[in-house]
Amino acid sequence: MMFVRVIVRIVRFIYKNMWVVLLSIALLIFCIVVKHLYKSNPTNTGMENSTNTWLLVLCTTLVPNERRNTVYNNTMHNWRTLGSDILPVLFLSDEYKTVRDTFIRNGWQIFPIEHSTSDEMPILPHFLSVIHRKFKSKYIGYANADILFTADLKSSLNLIGKHIQVIPDENSVIFISGCRFDIENITSKDISSYDKILQIKEDAKRHPPSGQDYFITDYTYPWGGIPDVVVGKHKIDNWLLINAIENNHTAIDASSSITAVHQTVDFGSWESSKINSSSSDHLYNENLLQSEFGPIHFASGNLNCLPLYMTYTYGRKDVVLIERTVYPEYCIRQQVFRDFIEMERKNAELQRKKRERRLQIMFTKPKIKAIKPTVPVKHIHIKPKDDDGNKERVLQQLHAPNPSSRCRLCFQELTQLRDIIENVCKQNY
Repeated sequence: MMFVRVIVRIVRFIYKNMWVVLLSIALLIFCIVVKHLYKSNPTNTGMENSTNTWLLVLCTTLVPNERRNTVYNNTMHNWRTLGSDILPVLFLSDEYKTVRDTFIRNGWQIFPIEHSTSDEMPILPHFLSVIHRKFKSKYIGYANADILFTADLKSSLNLIGKHIQVIPDENSVIFISGCRFDIENITSKDISSYDKILQIKEDAKRHPPSGQDYFITDYTYPWGGIPDVVVGKHKIDNWLLINAIENNHTAIDASSSITAVHQTVDFGSWESSKINSSSSDHLYNENLLQSEFGPIHFASGNLNCLPLYMTYTYGRKDVVLIERTVYPEYCIRQQVFRDFIEMERKNAELQRKKRERRLQIMFTKPKIKAIKPTVPVKHIHIKPKDDDGNKERVLQQLHAPNPSSRCRLCFQELTQLRDIIENVCKQNY
């Protein structure tokens, strides 16, 4: 009976305090949900995401434009769906507060543009520097704000880690770029799913390999050594490829494996806003790079000059990483160009050293005082005229410099001088 009474008391206690138990369970579930939402929707608070390790932090920049509102909205939604381990980052001027708030609500990180040129063109290496300080990721990258991607972006990045054994130098840094497909008048319905993007890509025009709109590198890539090139200007894409090739980086052409769709509207985000500005120099990057590195053959910065490329196997079942064995002729011109410039530089340096040695010998060699001994050259017999009629031979002696002495007069000139003297003497006598 005692045991039964104890059980009854326990049941009554639990029944009376059931609301406390249920409330505790509800609070626990609420905390778990809030924590999950907080992690899946990062806000622009800076270093709170530094503890996360992302697969890719992909950044861009833009100038709000009414004509390009659809383009930017498409990009905003597209990048956010690439995966929970891919973080989109936007660099935006502080004046566009409404656009900033819209991107933050859609899960983007926003940072101000702190470094730009006199005509307000943002400097690209600054973007990557901020990402290095703020986040931890396996890859970092930049793409224009009018580029759309699909799920093959993530799968291609994962492929590189699986096929690292085919890379000639496993310790080298990784550089990835690819061509884009140009599509005009694209709408929000056209990009509602990856399948639709792939479908319209089939009818799109493939851009030539001389132009690239996105660059992805591993976290250790030396972006700090890149000059202060700006976005929205020519030749930066070609030079980045040349730089990766010449420094023996693991440079990969991902044109066949990564879908990059370009929403064609006008010249581009930054360039379209600045192209008519009197202070905008479309050759800014080209002049900056050539002033620092000398003449550059930019045609060598084409995608088909990269030493590695991704492609699909037969039947498009798998993506593989292959080493390129055949190159177009223009790919080797840059190296030949560099070799010629280096040879000319070495020749100029050699000639300079020779001139310095000659000048040094000239000013340090002791001066030798020249002695001009006299020797009789010829006896000239002259009959002088006198009043007494006494004609007497007069011995005259001409003296000339010794041929062994340092004298600029040659014997031919001396002979001419002697004849002149004889004629003068004949006239006087």
